[in-house]
Amino acid sequence: MVATIGTGELLKGRYRLERMLGRGGMAAVWLGQDEVLERPVAVKVLSDTIAGDPGFVARFRREAQVAARLSHPNLVGVYDFSEEGERPYLVMQFVPGENLAAHLERGADVDCEQLARELLEAVAHIHAAGILHRDIKPGNIVIEPGGTARLIDFGIAQPRDATAMTKTGLILGTERFAAPEVMEGNAATEQSDLYSCGVVLRSCEGPHSRALDDVIEWLTADDPNQRPSSARQALARLERAEPMLEEPTQAFTPEPVREPPAPPPPAPVRSSSHRGRWGAVAALLAIVAALAVVALVALGGDEERQPQRRSQQQAQAGGEASKQKAAQEREAPAEASARPEEAAETPEKSAEGEAAAATTPAPEEADPASGSALNEQGYELIQAGEYDAAVPVLEEAVASFPEGSEDLAYAYALFNLGNALRLSGRPEEAIPVLERRLEIPNQTGTVEEELEAARDEAG
Repeated sequence: MVATIGTGELLKGRYRLERMLGRGGMAAVWLGQDEVLERPVAVKVLSDTIAGDPGFVARFRREAQVAARLSHPNLVGVYDFSEEGERPYLVMQFVPGENLAAHLERGADVDCEQLARELLEAVAHIHAAGILHRDIKPGNIVIEPGGTARLIDFGIAQPRDATAMTKTGLILGTERFAAPEVMEGNAATEQSDLYSCGVVLRSCEGPHSRALDDVIEWLTADDPNQRPSSARQALARLERAEPMLEEPTQAFTPEPVREPPAPPPPAPVRSSSHRGRWGAVAALLAIVAALAVVALVALGGDEERQPQRRSQQQAQAGGEASKQKAAQEREAPAEASARPEEAAETPEKSAEGEAAAATTPAPEEADPASGSALNEQGYELIQAGEYDAAVPVLEEAVASFPEGSEDLAYAYALFNLGNALRLSGRPEEAIPVLERRLEIPNQTGTVEEELEAARDEAG
């Protein structure tokens, strides 16, 4: 008989169970208190009906191993795991809030655009780590009081190259959110996770932009080959569409077609009695035209000579300027050595400074896509324990974004850089980085915990 667990029980001499937060078929989740570090934790305890089944215990252990490899603002951190005694349990970061399913059921407002970005960021992160979630649904997404979304529950997640721990043909996941190919018994892929993301976002009650609707349709294509190749690709389409949504499209109004002007009426035939008078007028006009031509030729010759005179004047002026410049250059070294601060203010130096400023890439011309990729590389180095190597990569990732960027990847890069600095024994350098990250109103609780750890280590 497996021992029961109740309120007030102390696990491993440090985790005090306070109250049950929820119960599922495989496990119950408790709010607990870590009495060593004095912080709230979530404790997931394997159900007593399956705690004696070696297969379920192995899957539970794998959930802990998978989740422990991940660290992301839109995921939940894992602190501890134990198989001691008769009830295996997993200790996780406690995230206040409720799951998206309950959120939608009570009709609460959800920022669908924010949910899309954060869910896809989380999925991009786990896929970059080589992990498939396989059960993305509203019940596995926690919405914090500030609106931040976190993907949870890696109970049936597995590495892409893992050997299946289920029977052939057994479908894991929730049918409503599972991709068609998975329901047909095919193996889960990144594209099946993306399909589940699309169904979740389609169930989100709130205003959708046209861009988000288009991405949802893309994610939920029946053919997996017609879906995005990655979560990053879906995110990139959303980000490209955002600037376009700020300016309304103006309808094109073609100009009306104008009818060509009517030809002038034919000149009337004049009688022979007027021919003599018109002939005299024509002769007079011919004389006037000839005089005009002579005048133009005379003036043209003068104009042709004008550029020559101007060129000579410019050449003379240029010679004088060259002489003056040469004299200035002979005097410049003495002035520069005597008064360097004045030499720095000369027009030549100012022009050089302006040229340097023009050739220096401005922060807003940086490449956020490159920053996101560098952030992923830096995180992988952290996971491999190569903290010193992660620091320069993450510094470059942060520098790839303009200062004060609202891109979530910028926030993640700052957090990971602070984390890498602390873990590499440089908590003093981590503190200002994490303080900058704290200025971004997104998942501040996690940042505050990391900042507090850095301050404690710095003394």
